[in-house]
Amino acid sequence: MLDDVSDRVAEHPAFAVRLSALAAGAVLGGALASCTAFDPASSTVSGADAASVVDAGDPDAGEPRTDADVPPDGTDGGTDAGADAATAIVGCHGALACARTVFVTSAERTGAFGGVAKADQICMDEANNSPAGSLVRGREFLAWVSDGAGGASPATRFPAGTGPYRRPDGAVVAANWTALTTQALKEPINIDASGNLVKGTVWTGTRRDGTKADYNCQGFTTGNVAQVGAGGAVGATDGAWTNAANYPCDRSGHVVCVEF
Repeated sequence: MLDDVSDRVAEHPAFAVRLSALAAGAVLGGALASCTAFDPASSTVSGADAASVVDAGDPDAGEPRTDADVPPDGTDGGTDAGADAATAIVGCHGALACARTVFVTSAERTGAFGGVAKADQICMDEANNSPAGSLVRGREFLAWVSDGAGGASPATRFPAGTGPYRRPDGAVVAANWTALTTQALKEPINIDASGNLVKGTVWTGTRRDGTKADYNCQGFTTGNVAQVGAGGAVGATDGAWTNAANYPCDRSGHVVCVEF
């Protein structure tokens, strides 16, 4: 039989090429048959190949994962959708249809506290030191203060929220901005950022409608007894909560803080 094949190869060169192809196919088929079948449903690789399967994007690829690799908060430390979802935005941040928190500062200062910008910082400092998980912590606050600088007042700086204004204890003060600036308060603004009851007066320089009052301790930059500034009575629910009287600027008063 071998002699017959040799004769045909000699007579027909094309037959030799086809014979070589058939032989190569037989070798390849045998090699494939000797391989272990891959199961798509399996995520493991056995044997020496397992050590070579690593994530090229992981700088610690191939190394055992230890507790040191896991952040203290138990997250994976990545920026995937799961991590982003866990970082929820707290507060209104200028949105109108939002429930806002309002509180009065625990600390008192004379009328020389530094004007609107400084009062805003006072509000934020107390908010940032409030209990975690409260209606204050993590939110943005502006001071209910007018100092005359550039016409700055709650009426020009604050969003006219359509949602309720509430104290840190959850009690609703006003149904919305219109109610806050034109109607009697449902509850007095007399709770600080940590939920404690506050008494005394507040520096505002502001009328009930949120516009600038006539007197404001020279933009709340002086504590001179000869100067006066408009202030409110903590605990009042009528317009006196923001504009009860003009007080000597050496008097100590709180500041009302309203969520932005």
